[in-house]
Amino acid sequence: MRKPVLLSTKSLTDKRGVREQIQAELEKERELRLLQNRLLSMMGHEFNAPLTSISLSYDMLKKYRHIATEEENEQALDNIQQQVAYLHDIVKDVIMLSRSASEDLRLEAEETDLMTYCRDVVEEFTFAYHRSHSVEFECDQDDIRAQIDRRVLRRVFTNLLSNAIKYSPNGGTIIFRLSVDYDSDSVQIQVIDSGVGIPKEDIPRLFEPFYRATNVDNLVGTGLGLAIVKQIVDLHCGSIKVESIPNEGTTFTVMLPLSQDAISQPRQITD
Repeated sequence: MRKPVLLSTKSLTDKRGVREQIQAELEKERELRLLQNRLLSMMGHEFNAPLTSISLSYDMLKKYRHIATEEENEQALDNIQQQVAYLHDIVKDVIMLSRSASEDLRLEAEETDLMTYCRDVVEEFTFAYHRSHSVEFECDQDDIRAQIDRRVLRRVFTNLLSNAIKYSPNGGTIIFRLSVDYDSDSVQIQVIDSGVGIPKEDIPRLFEPFYRATNVDNLVGTGLGLAIVKQIVDLHCGSIKVESIPNEGTTFTVMLPLSQDAISQPRQITD
């Protein structure tokens, strides 16, 4: 008579662990394929419009520059420059996201006067968009210093301000507010707009690569900006949250540590 095979608890646990590991790897591979499909879809969609615009401007200059006015020729050249800059920004976003996913993006922090640093960023937007929007800087402190990577963190502020302007009506006001939260030993940065807002159901996925809110399909965008913002904030050991009411406005709040000890060592973005 054949004896029953007895499996030890350890053997069952080991098999369960292997099975869970395999499932985790398969899920990771599925997510990677989904990410690749989103990337290809985005590249096809987002590259088509600017490339078409560049082609049309080139054809106009090639065929009609001799009879067109100087202003028309300048407009065509300006359009080519703007579209190339847009394509360049997309490529930079894809590269940065790729570097962060491969853990190749490192923090190079230095002590920075945040009030001056942030005001300079806001003033650039104030100058660039003064005809269409009001961009205001608010700060309740005389001196705020923190350890940040000046080059990388700038992408956070420019992406948030660009989004606030893009999704706000002409004549709208965007507020960039800088303050200190002494309870958490953190600096708080808020970008507040009065734009289209974000549906509640979209907020949990807002920082996923290529994800865009369901109410902005008619506006140009790649869905990469906020994913990069989240990665950079994580790199600085900070946090970001969103509060929004559709058709009333959105507030992005970034919290960054003031303590030098929190980010004194080089760190890598985790996937």
